Amino acid sequence: MNCPDCRAGVPDGKRFCGDCGTRLAPVASAEASRSSRSPPARLAERRQLTVLFSDLVDSTGLATRMDPEDLRELLEAYRGTVDSIVRNRGGCVAQHLGDGVLAFFGYPRADESDVERAVRTGLALVDAVARIGTGERRLQARVGIATGIVVVCSETDTATAGEASATGYPLHLAARLQSLAPAGSVVVADATRRLAPGLFDFHDLGARRLPGFAHPVQAWQARGESRVESRFRALRSPRTELIGRDEEMRCLATAWSAARGRSGGVVLVGGEAWIGKSRLIDSFQREPERDAPLRLRFHCSPHHVSTAFHPVVARFERAARFRRDDSPRTRRDRLETVLAPGTPDADRDLLLELMSVGDGAAGTAAPPDPRQRRQRVLEAMLRQLVLLASRAPVQLYWEDLHWIDPSSRELVDLLVDRAASMPVLLVLTCRPDFRADWTDRAHVTRL
Repeated sequence: MNCPDCRAGVPDGKRFCGDCGTRLAPVASAEASRSSRSPPARLAERRQLTVLFSDLVDSTGLATRMDPEDLRELLEAYRGTVDSIVRNRGGCVAQHLGDGVLAFFGYPRADESDVERAVRTGLALVDAVARIGTGERRLQARVGIATGIVVVCSETDTATAGEASATGYPLHLAARLQSLAPAGSVVVADATRRLAPGLFDFHDLGARRLPGFAHPVQAWQARGESRVESRFRALRSPRTELIGRDEEMRCLATAWSAARGRSGGVVLVGGEAWIGKSRLIDSFQREPERDAPLRLRFHCSPHHVSTAFHPVVARFERAARFRRDDSPRTRRDRLETVLAPGTPDADRDLLLELMSVGDGAAGTAAPPDPRQRRQRVLEAMLRQLVLLASRAPVQLYWEDLHWIDPSSRELVDLLVDRAASMPVLLVLTCRPDFRADWTDRAHVTRL
């Protein structure tokens, strides 16, 4: 250091300057300097969150019946399963509270589908936990979900949910609803249900008095996804007439008339989000017709861009009216009823395996090589369309291609190639960032 008077150099630890004799101020140690600093300010912000609280059923009973080491392994499997499901569906694990897990949807990044993802996570979570353990050690979870305004505090503006804490009414409500839920079920608050109308099958549990709440709270049990085929109709039920889209409606009607005349085609409806692509399609489908066509709708999802054939699997599940408590045998029987008449046995076995309900009796149907297997599945799906179109003209809808998974993208490319030679109207919707090399073909019309 230097003397403040004569600027002469002074060795560390000296109390006086050797040149001018000036008394020097003591230098604080690094430890003292660090301890004197004020703690970092916590950043707080108001956010709308959907809060999910999951807890283990009868954890005390498990503790009395099991060896502590076995119990520890079982609880680690439970927490790992819950954490994985929450994170894979876009949620953030905020805290572990004993056997409970607190998760946020909408922090640190908000999304328009936070409520939907939270309810889907809860349903997937109770199903997955029920597969942990065996016999008396089989686990069950219950889940409570609530949505509302909370205050989130974090050390930095880039913190993850695990580094943050939150306070507010929804956290307490989610915990209370969790205690109200039957074993292996999901109970949601009324505000959560109203933000996901039509997407799930909700059972009214009535207004319940919960500890700490001055007034009865309306509760709903989520029993599974609804069977509504159109996501647009599930979220929005337009009661007004579509205005200003006469030209687009005429274009779709012309393409459908050509398809009914055995000359199929493709219509690609592109545009920014919320501009009305789904509304246009919905209005076209509502047009009265003497001979109602066979309509097949497939929806791509931003949460399944890496899930092979997700739109196809979801479509089969809706058509077969799967329930969460169906046995594999029941699902297999229901699925067989929605396959096209005349489906070859080999195709049937492949599609059953794709839906995870195969009986294993035809294990040689699917080749071991993944590429060969995917090709066989694609061919089986194309044959389904050919069989259906041989009986009557078909309207085929694929929505939100900007979120399509690679396997389904390959299927759509094949459908576009085949559409011109079949009585099929293939209608596709996408946002401007979707790119394809078939948009300039003669049988493809762009809107």
